[in-house]
Amino acid sequence: MSDILLQPEDAGRQLYAERPLPSLWALLVALLLLLALYALLARLFDSALGAAATTLGAAVLIALLFAAAMLDKHRVCERALLLGPTLPRALPYVVPLVTIDPASVRLHHRANLIGRRLRQQGAPNLRMAPYATVAVSFTGLHPSAAHPRRRPGAGSLFTEPLLGYENTPFTRVVSERWVLATRHPDRLLRALERALTGAGVPGAGGLAERELRNPIVERWRRDPDASDPTL
Repeated sequence: MSDILLQPEDAGRQLYAERPLPSLWALLVALLLLLALYALLARLFDSALGAAATTLGAAVLIALLFAAAMLDKHRVCERALLLGPTLPRALPYVVPLVTIDPASVRLHHRANLIGRRLRQQGAPNLRMAPYATVAVSFTGLHPSAAHPRRRPGAGSLFTEPLLGYENTPFTRVVSERWVLATRHPDRLLRALERALTGAGVPGAGGLAERELRNPIVERWRRDPDASDPTL
């Protein structure tokens, strides 16, 4: 049980850390969209002031969405992944390495479409950003059990199945698919492989090269009800 429900300080030495920051291309696209919006509103309102005020409101909204995503930080440590915002007094989700199935690790391109397919927009296990196009995903401990402050109120669905096993293998843990936005998938995948291998999780060797060679390309028209053997 001590290997499953960890506190952030139990995660061990940090091996890799990344914030999903926007690229210059993403910032340029946002600027162009705002300019196009202003041009359209100026024609509709016949008022430069009204168009400017509305565009400013849209710019503030975009800035808030970008800032919220930029506060996230993915940290790969010796015993667990620490995922979530880095605000003062905020606790990250702690996903123990022993709950991660190496065979479930996937690299996604056009990853901004994955929430639609999984029908989990805004879920805590989707550590995405509005500008992100690449992500790494894996199955690991459910967020309701991974967050130290949410465990007492999570209910028996997430906590009691864990209490009966001392060194619970990942196949017996109530798990969920985590999706992490990244600008450096090669670094994140190699750090994850190194951490899983160091923790003695079987089957972790070679996962980085496997996924870098064969990423999943998300598609808008993919049937969300269809079964997907890769997930």
